[in-house]
Amino acid sequence: MRGGRLRISWDFFKGALELNLACERRRTDPNAVLSKSSENFILRARHRYQELFDSQEGEEQYLRSIPMTEIYGEDENFCHLFLFRDPLEIPNDFHDSATAPCCGLIIILNIALLEHLRNPSSPQIISLYRLAASLLNGKPFEAPLEVIIMNNAGVWCHQSGDTSSAEKYMNRLATLTQGLPFNSSLTPEMIRGVYFNLGWFMNPRYKVSPAA
Repeated sequence: MRGGRLRISWDFFKGALELNLACERRRTDPNAVLSKSSENFILRARHRYQELFDSQEGEEQYLRSIPMTEIYGEDENFCHLFLFRDPLEIPNDFHDSATAPCCGLIIILNIALLEHLRNPSSPQIISLYRLAASLLNGKPFEAPLEVIIMNNAGVWCHQSGDTSSAEKYMNRLATLTQGLPFNSSLTPEMIRGVYFNLGWFMNPRYKVSPAA
């Protein structure tokens, strides 16, 4: 995703999601069988892996990188709000029972971030953020993930003209920033971007740029 290979990134994320769902099903039913569709997504992701990492020629084909850090601020005409764009990694300790359910959440959030990057005006984006939000369990380690969801969902709704939903997400975001754990995975730059958004929503002076 950071290398600009967005279609390939989607194949990986979709394959990872289907694999995660299959593992969840087999925890409750060891005899559960993959659907043909799920199997095809997983096989496609594996094929992509072989294509990228087993073929030197294939790797050299994709050397372009794109900046992921969001530029935000105000100018004479627009306010460019902060967006999270960086894909998230699943930590190695997510095999532990307390954090395992969060794997699917991170994968879905990555798909939402990818769609926000590929097509900022797509209605599918808010559906993905809402799906990710529905998987939150209120655990302390999920707080940074909820910050990402609420911030990006609020910005998307505002840019799409859904002011009431934008206010709902931003109000929740304001509450979250007051209780972030000290070991938050958010960088100081990310936190500054979030506070920039909250400050702007309290006192909007310009229209928001349509380009997310």
